[in-house]
Amino acid sequence: TDERFIAPEDVSLQKSTLRQVHQCAVEQYGEWDTRSCATFAVIVQRRLWGLCLHSGTGPNPLPPFQVRMAMEQLTSAFSVRLAKLLDAELSARGEAFNAFVTALSTQAASASDEVGKLQKFLD
Repeated sequence: TDERFIAPEDVSLQKSTLRQVHQCAVEQYGEWDTRSCATFAVIVQRRLWGLCLHSGTGPNPLPPFQVRMAMEQLTSAFSVRLAKLLDAELSARGEAFNAFVTALSTQAASASDEVGKLQKFLD
């Protein structure tokens, strides 16, 4: 067997909610001669938005502590920034919707006035 090939059952998912590693990831890690990998979740508004990965070729199965801390800070800052952008987008959409409803109400009131004038004219 190829020593660079990593079988899915050889990948530790300890403390992970993932159920299995996708075959394309296993092949990619084998091609890159990856020996260590750390995955950090990007959570936005209590939902998994994506994953940030660190892959290493060193002999240690875990990335160095400083790298793990930097990745945690990066994903945390990215999550906060993304949440702010999504909130701003949602707020802008809400304001646009309110402006649309106001314009419709104004047009409906104007049309109602015109109908009232037409009824008076016909009476």
